[in-house]
Amino acid sequence: GSPYEESVCNEGSICGSDSAFYRQTEEHSMAETLSVALRVAEEAIDEAISKAEVDASTQQEKKNEVLYLREHRGELVEELAKTIVEKV
Repeated sequence: GSPYEESVCNEGSICGSDSAFYRQTEEHSMAETLSVALRVAEEAIDEAISKAEVDASTQQEKKNEVLYLREHRGELVEELAKTIVEKV
């Protein structure tokens, strides 16, 4: 383009109010998506822990599963949330 365009639209910057609005909306919806994904992931991991706890009263293998899930809950929630966001 012309020198005028280059001065108005630098590389990496957003040009025009529509683009800026779109980017804000996109960032907002991404934050919402991440928030929902984290909540869903937390519920799923907590449910897995609860189910394993019920079975743990009779099975040693399930006791180990409960310990693992509790110890790694944070990591598991993060990984599951990432996977959910990637699939959306």
